[in-house]
Amino acid sequence: MLIVYEIYRITQSHARWDAVLLSAAFVLLLIDTCWLFSVGFQLSFVGLFGIMKFYRWAEQLVYKVWPKYDRIIWISYIVRTSLATLSAQWALIPLLLYYFGQFSLIFLISNIAILPTITLLYATGFLLIPIAILSSLIPSLSESAHAINYMVEALYTFLITVQRHFGHFNITNINLSTSLV
Repeated sequence: MLIVYEIYRITQSHARWDAVLLSAAFVLLLIDTCWLFSVGFQLSFVGLFGIMKFYRWAEQLVYKVWPKYDRIIWISYIVRTSLATLSAQWALIPLLLYYFGQFSLIFLISNIAILPTITLLYATGFLLIPIAILSSLIPSLSESAHAINYMVEALYTFLITVQRHFGHFNITNINLSTSLV
């Protein structure tokens, strides 16, 4: 999707989010039409549609109620992360109920803990790759590679722990006992 957006930007076209989203879906479906029936494909595009469609509206609503929320960085981060999560989940509710028969109510709390951790995990993972390759050429870098690897493992362990912790709460899911089909 980022590639499609960059193509719009480079060609000086006005890139509307709906055009970028539909163009990216179209290109992917040209590669493999069976992806249309893939749950992951549907969840990704519907979730992103929800963020693009509802986030600005929700942010304006929060700003009307609390105009100074963005003055404190950590509060602004939590509010914006929560709004993005709520926007995506709002659009995903029908698909989640259809495919999985349940909808999590704890998503907001868990995403506030998980999203920054995933960002750190990506950054350290991408940092680890060149350092690990260079450590075979420069032995003094091997300690750095081990330290970064330890950090990646710690972040991954934290993610698994959070997921297991929140997964034990049975009251946090809305279950749909009958099939929608």
